Amino acid sequence: MEIPFLPINPGTRTLFTNVLLFEQAQDFRTPKDFTIFLMMMDHLVDTSDDVALLVHAGIIINFLHDDEDVAILFNQMADFAMIDLHKSYYTDFVKKVVNYINLPWHSYRAMLLHKYFGNPWSIISFVAAVILMLLTITQTGFAIYPVVHPK
Repeated sequence: MEIPFLPINPGTRTLFTNVLLFEQAQDFRTPKDFTIFLMMMDHLVDTSDDVALLVHAGIIINFLHDDEDVAILFNQMADFAMIDLHKSYYTDFVKKVVNYINLPWHSYRAMLLHKYFGNPWSIISFVAAVILMLLTITQTGFAIYPVVHPK
């Protein structure tokens, strides 16, 4: 899955609001692709940390003062949108993104990577601890074996 880059500047809120209202004013049978895109971005962006990650990945180009403004923009845009997901170009894509986000394993994995394995030294120390634990278990096994199986 790929998301095209999206420049966010001071006029983006007005543009997004106008396009969103235009789509919402259309017949209910008309696909609302932009609305669904905004809803997907709302699912992706909750905090300024999410925006910073998307900026780092090149998905968002932020011309606003800080990442918190972008997070607020996406969190407020999709609040009043009503859509029918079955008639959209983005239907499968949005379902995949929402299902990915809603699985707790992905958030646990991300937290583990960012919080505990944020630098190479923590990874090296974890690998060393695992190796030492395996060697300790092996040593214990060799120490117990002659007692359990005497000659």
